[in-house]
Amino acid sequence: MQPTLDKLKDIPYPLTPIAEITERIARLQAKLAAAGLDGALVVQNVDLHYFSGTMQNAHLYIPAAGEAALFVWKSLARARHESPLRDVAPLRSPRDLPKLLAERGYTPARIGLELDVLAVNQFRSYERAFENVAFADCWPIIRSVRLVKSAWEVLQIERAGEISSAQISAVLNALHPGVTELEAAAAGEYAGRILGHEYVVRMRGLNNDLDVGYASSGPTGAYSTGMLTCNGGLGLSPSHAQGASWRHIQRGEPVLADFVGLYNGYLADQTRTLCLGNLPADLQRAYAATVQMQNAMVAAMRPGVTAEELFNIGTGLAAELGYSENIQGYGEQQVNFIGHGVGLELNEWPAIARGVTEPLQPGMVIALEPKLAFPGVGMVGIENTWLITAGQPRRLTTLPEELACVPA
Repeated sequence: MQPTLDKLKDIPYPLTPIAEITERIARLQAKLAAAGLDGALVVQNVDLHYFSGTMQNAHLYIPAAGEAALFVWKSLARARHESPLRDVAPLRSPRDLPKLLAERGYTPARIGLELDVLAVNQFRSYERAFENVAFADCWPIIRSVRLVKSAWEVLQIERAGEISSAQISAVLNALHPGVTELEAAAAGEYAGRILGHEYVVRMRGLNNDLDVGYASSGPTGAYSTGMLTCNGGLGLSPSHAQGASWRHIQRGEPVLADFVGLYNGYLADQTRTLCLGNLPADLQRAYAATVQMQNAMVAAMRPGVTAEELFNIGTGLAAELGYSENIQGYGEQQVNFIGHGVGLELNEWPAIARGVTEPLQPGMVIALEPKLAFPGVGMVGIENTWLITAGQPRRLTTLPEELACVPA
């Protein structure tokens, strides 16, 4: 028997404040009206949570003007507990949506859908349910609302950063002769879990399954994967070809510890380079170069500067220092970004990438991750999550940036 929610009230279970939800919906409504849309039908988990406060199985209708309505298939009781919205109603079938909207006075002619992620079959079902309604992609509008984080959101990301720091520290403490990558990574995973890490790192898009964290050593650190990342690791099998492997970590080789902290749905991304014993001088210089690249980008990270300009600063300095073939992967495995937005998903906008002319704004949260790959040797690099402000950017991940080594 499932316990009633009132009997669970003493268990920590943070909810999204009503002021957050109200302000987000208001911003979306203004943008929907400007785009000539009568409303948006939100179904993707992260967007649903962002605008309603719950991730239960539901459809959220946000009109361009008027009160939002949440129609829940399962679990209605939990949705009513988790969401501050006033109109939370049961939904037997998506076919009932037009009738439910009409009962509330909504007869939309143009509805926005998240067409970047919606399956074709599901889209066709909406076409059948809503006669004489035109659909448009509202994901760019939703993305623009989620782009700038509130003070409350930044607090969640800072807490996620603390968890990420605990994860990487645990990996460092687990390094000893004979330890495997998997054992070191598991120490980091456990350290995060007991601090409240929710263990599901969300990335938008199809087949974007991502490890909680990487602890790759020596040559596996430079292994590429099918994921759009510059580092990947060997993994345990072709079914999960990323992250830690059964490889034993050796003395004097780089250990790349890249961990995503997660708290209350929000993420923080952090990477440090570790070592068992002493890292060779050439790799020490390479690691120092990645810190130099980061600092050059941070010095320019102000409102109005474009994402592409930051990318050019980082990669341009890499070329000046002799690492043009190594930056963000090696050779044909190089990726064309050096950072990314962070929030409820790990690949939020803007990408710090070639061709992205999005200007930075106060309230954006961005991870910068300059990394250098050396085939057969490994990868070194650094990553921090930053808050864009009107002045100096603020670092939200707080581990020391020095190369971290333990005696062998």
